[in-house]
Amino acid sequence: MDILVGAGRFYSRMGVPYLLDEEGNIYATAVTPLVTTEEALRKILYDFLFMRSDRARDYRHTSQDGIDRLREYETSNRSTVMGLSRMSDGLVHPEL
Repeated sequence: MDILVGAGRFYSRMGVPYLLDEEGNIYATAVTPLVTTEEALRKILYDFLFMRSDRARDYRHTSQDGIDRLREYETSNRSTVMGLSRMSDGLVHPEL
């Protein structure tokens, strides 16, 4: 299996089911995948097919502009945390 779609939480590598191989991709939706929209599933499929296919990229040959954009992204997201939860009316759900 190459894709795991989980609901409401991110999985660490140790928590990944055994069916997912080392090259597997993990996605987390805000709701159970059973009610996820077609649009959300298309986003996952697009990411899997086109955005994550560049695993062997050699960053030693990245342009200075690319390095600058990466540095800007990392600087502006130093405090960003993905996978946090929020409680509302006694129900816990992912913070989006």
